[in-house]
Amino acid sequence: MDMHGRAIVLKETVALSDQISKPILCFGKLMEGGWNVNGVQQTLTFGDIAIPIEMQNRSMTVRGWIRMVQHEPAITDSFDIRAVRADVLSSLTDLRVGWHLSPEGIGSGKHYANCFRDRTLACPTMSGRKFRTTLIQDNNQWLVLELCEPLESLVDLSAEFHGYEGDRYILTIVTTAERPPQVMGFKLLDDDEMQLAAVEMERERHDEVEAAPVAPDVDEV
Repeated sequence: MDMHGRAIVLKETVALSDQISKPILCFGKLMEGGWNVNGVQQTLTFGDIAIPIEMQNRSMTVRGWIRMVQHEPAITDSFDIRAVRADVLSSLTDLRVGWHLSPEGIGSGKHYANCFRDRTLACPTMSGRKFRTTLIQDNNQWLVLELCEPLESLVDLSAEFHGYEGDRYILTIVTTAERPPQVMGFKLLDDDEMQLAAVEMERERHDEVEAAPVAPDVDEV
């Protein structure tokens, strides 16, 4: 209800849980929709609408009710995230552990950890726009987690890897512009290439088995 007793309806798409009794409204999204805060009257305003604001543990709260919940079936396929596999050149995989950066902070690094690498710690005097590409090793294969991500758009430069537990080898490439993977030292693999690679591995394994020496007959022994 606003200051004049009018019912104000806010529609939002949310995920429901029986353990949540106080949903959080995104103030940034409210501002984009034209809402504002009047600090003198302590109200949430939109034109002539003024909703009283209460304070709770330094958080702004408004009193309201959930009038109706309408279910929208989720399309799970759109939320499936696959890490992109890569074929990495030996010039990257054979790097010594540590950063190999120019004074401007451009270059690459190899580390063993469970989180993204913040190259500003190794090169605090960096300047200008930089892009970061990150590959991790998982079960003898390399996965691309970042591809030319602008550093200024990243909130946590040393965030832990989501969905991958434990320390692992990490390759981090820093550039001044977006670069093709081939220029940075690796190639993205699609499903067809992965199947061909699996066939080649199986063929090599079969050749190794066929090349094994044959045991002599009992009479020869």
